Amino acid sequence: MRLGASETIAQAWLPAFIQAFSTQYPRVNVDLTVDISINLRSALLERRLDLAFLMDPVSEFSVKNIALPQFDLHWYKSSGTGEVDLSATPIISYSTQTRPYRELTSKLARRVGPKTRVFSSASLSASLKMIAAGIAVGPHPRVLAGPHLAADEVEVFDPGFVPPPLEFTASYVAEDWHKVHPQ
Repeated sequence: MRLGASETIAQAWLPAFIQAFSTQYPRVNVDLTVDISINLRSALLERRLDLAFLMDPVSEFSVKNIALPQFDLHWYKSSGTGEVDLSATPIISYSTQTRPYRELTSKLARRVGPKTRVFSSASLSASLKMIAAGIAVGPHPRVLAGPHLAADEVEVFDPGFVPPPLEFTASYVAEDWHKVHPQ
């Protein structure tokens, strides 16, 4: 099975899913791709993936989308740092080709100003390490920040607004599997 997953899903619950899938289907091999949702969507529509866990539904008549639980975002900063001035402190977010990045930069431009420094990263683990190191601040799902919170490397803070939750779907092309993958 060719499976694609966004970075958030890959770090949040994909290992448990693959373990349960492997138990249920012990003879099925999994070919895993972790990428941003726009690339996963293309791979799904080009039939290079059988199933994709990606942000937002795929608006295509042949694709079935199953809503997955959403991830609320919380702002994090390095533990022990004082007040955060978003006009002076870099913010680290998702990749520039993602909806969360576009929404965040739009909101920051309106609330803080157009010269806000925003770093982008496709690696959420790298982003959280940069936050822990005091290089930047940023909004991320709590499930991903958990180890850094437990180690007292980061703490939650309130900059006065929270980006909208991340919404994901399990998406697949709704064709008879046996027609697409003859044996």
